[in-house]
Amino acid sequence: FQQTFQLGLFRSDYFADSAANFGIKQVEFNTIASSFGGIATNISQYNRYVLRELGHDDKVKNLPTNGALQGLCEALAEAWTIYADP
Repeated sequence: FQQTFQLGLFRSDYFADSAANFGIKQVEFNTIASSFGGIATNISQYNRYVLRELGHDDKVKNLPTNGALQGLCEALAEAWTIYADP
């Protein structure tokens, strides 16, 4: 049995490296625990909330949006369509 199509859901984690002028460093790459991609959307909203509560409304615009949950859902729906009609 050979599969023509494959779907991979991956998650990559990063931290700010304070020793290198806060450059971003990859610390983990996950091929199974991809559910956190959906949770990350909530973390993004939480970060906005914290900044506003601390009176840093001006910094909220600098935070990137996180569309991971939408992307995961779209990928699963597309895979279902492809696998159902290969």
